[in-house]
Amino acid sequence: LLPQQRGITLLHSDCLEETCELVMRGTTSDHTVPMHRLRMPPSWTVFPWRAQGRALVFCVQAEDVRPSTVLGANCQVMTLRPRLVLMNSSSTPIEVRLSEGRVVRLAEGESIDHHWPVKPGDEDALSVGLRFRPEPQA
Repeated sequence: LLPQQRGITLLHSDCLEETCELVMRGTTSDHTVPMHRLRMPPSWTVFPWRAQGRALVFCVQAEDVRPSTVLGANCQVMTLRPRLVLMNSSSTPIEVRLSEGRVVRLAEGESIDHHWPVKPGDEDALSVGLRFRPEPQA
């Protein structure tokens, strides 16, 4: 029986969370498959994932699914997103210099995700520097 206070049923803190195992496609140089175990929360959050030799930070978004679309079941959709997506919507290629000094070329209409390095415990830092310009003509 769940506790009640002033007519409101109190749920335990993990009632809407499930432990999930996320697996990244591809393998690492030592032929292991990167896997990350976490409790999926019912709202926005970020989590770090060290895989493929780099530190990745993702956002997780949870959205309710209408019960009428899944035969009355209570379900949520979890969406895993990179924190930053760069897209070149211009008609010319561009160069992007990222804060860590790496230069990336984006063709017209091309997009990439970018995971900037973060220190453990600093995953919520939302700042990254970048510069962009039209690709120099040869």
